[in-house]
Amino acid sequence: MTIMAIDTASTRSSVAIIDDNDNKYTEGGDCDNSHSESLFKLIELLFSKHNYNYSKIDCIAVAIGPGSFTGVRAGLSAAQGINLVIQKPLYGVSSLEAQAYGIFCAYHGQKNIRAIIDANRDFVYTQLFNCELIPISEPEIIHKNDLDLSNCIAYQDIQMQKIDASHVGFLILHRLSMGHIISSAKALYLRYKNDN
Repeated sequence: MTIMAIDTASTRSSVAIIDDNDNKYTEGGDCDNSHSESLFKLIELLFSKHNYNYSKIDCIAVAIGPGSFTGVRAGLSAAQGINLVIQKPLYGVSSLEAQAYGIFCAYHGQKNIRAIIDANRDFVYTQLFNCELIPISEPEIIHKNDLDLSNCIAYQDIQMQKIDASHVGFLILHRLSMGHIISSAKALYLRYKNDN
């Protein structure tokens, strides 16, 4: 199976192709939130460098957020447009799942995995996963002072690569191979719920 993955949920755009032999081809760059302009250039560059085209793609994976509102919309629109043309399965991966997968690859232990993404103004997006990447909490936005890091591992605790589209693609391969539930390609926007 060959997967094309797209991640525009942050200020950086990236695209990746993951092939049957777990080869990874990635292109990315900072885009100052002009994702729609840069994304298809990155796809063209990736295809020309590695002799790929849309007919060789078996499915599409896209980061659905949380993250940059503009970036999430640009990535989803591009993935949905490509999906209309090539008529292949389209899967969504939350940015929190992608980070948890990066931690999962770098850490082989029994602790739960805490994904944490800066949401600005002292808030973070977060979600808890078990050591097999099964979600054990819903994604949420909380004040960073309310973050519970007990009995879990987070990105600050390990050496790990910067998350990009390749993590999105490899996570889909992992979820498909394990028979895990995969999200639909629908934007994930989170709002802070103040109980007071």
